[in-house]
Amino acid sequence: MSTWIRGKLHQLVKEELNAGKEIIICPYGEWGMLLADLLEKAYGRKNTIILDNGLSKYNPDIHSVEDLSKYDTKNMTLILTSTSAKNSEEIQSQIKALGINICIKNILELETEERSYKESYFRDIKKILSCKKVVGKELIRVGSGEGDGGYIMIDDFDHTMVAYSCGIGNDVSWDMDIANKGMKVFMYDHTISRLPRVHNNFIFYNFGIGEGSKCLPLGEILKKNGHLDNRDLILKMDIEGAEWEVLNDISSDLLYNFKQISLELHDICKWEWRQKILKVLQKIRMTHQAVWIHGNNAGQAEVANGILIPNLIEVTFVRKDSYLLIDAECDFPMSLDLPNLKYRNDFELGNWGEG
Repeated sequence: MSTWIRGKLHQLVKEELNAGKEIIICPYGEWGMLLADLLEKAYGRKNTIILDNGLSKYNPDIHSVEDLSKYDTKNMTLILTSTSAKNSEEIQSQIKALGINICIKNILELETEERSYKESYFRDIKKILSCKKVVGKELIRVGSGEGDGGYIMIDDFDHTMVAYSCGIGNDVSWDMDIANKGMKVFMYDHTISRLPRVHNNFIFYNFGIGEGSKCLPLGEILKKNGHLDNRDLILKMDIEGAEWEVLNDISSDLLYNFKQISLELHDICKWEWRQKILKVLQKIRMTHQAVWIHGNNAGQAEVANGILIPNLIEVTFVRKDSYLLIDAECDFPMSLDLPNLKYRNDFELGNWGEG
């Protein structure tokens, strides 16, 4: 079970219970069972009302959606726990047909919050991360074909090139695709003791990137590996928010070593981090150009006067002097994109190009 859904359910339960609401679960699938268990074990709420049209035929403790009409729903919140958007729509249609007024929270719905005071900041982010198209090169998906862990990159790889992968966890799909192209992949993650899968081109180290315990600065790592003068490096980094400190400490000369850089950027909407975030992005923009951006739907997004910025953003940069780049309309998500969480729709970012 993903940590996302656990965190999401905890958040919903706290909000509704603090508001004095009684929670109804519908339907009683995998996530419904998890929610019922959470309510009982973590919050001491027993005998939670459960709705499931299919199971109500066999279990007297489970009710049909029609039974909702028996309750005073004024102080109730129904949490839709279906992993199927179609099923969720059907349930909501049934409730609407009953004429019942009840607060409904759907775990599949994308969350956006209006933050009009961030408009100038969001405009700066969108300007710095505006994308261009690469002439004569195609975009391909590298990594997971199921969503999370995959990045869209320029199809410009050679077996003589070297890749750096910072932040591994339990997903080596990106690394596997790169290794299968004949490239050595230097992999760093201090949170795991071993890789979930192996490959002859994998070189794994049980320490992280940056400062602090069990970490080393990226420049020192490149020096140890003899890559300080290598201008054909590839970088993938997903280090759960530590990227801002790491990238802030990296010199532009060091960044120049990387022909392509794919990043997952965390907490980009965090107001108190805005100066550091813009400083880091502007530094990258000095030598590199964004060519792809994607909103990770495992997080929420914020909107400032029509400018939507997901709090988790995936982006690929290419070194400016290595490619012919042109202004063009760049609409995201694109056909190669997949939702990080397959049960939820992608964030519709629209045009992030300069065309």
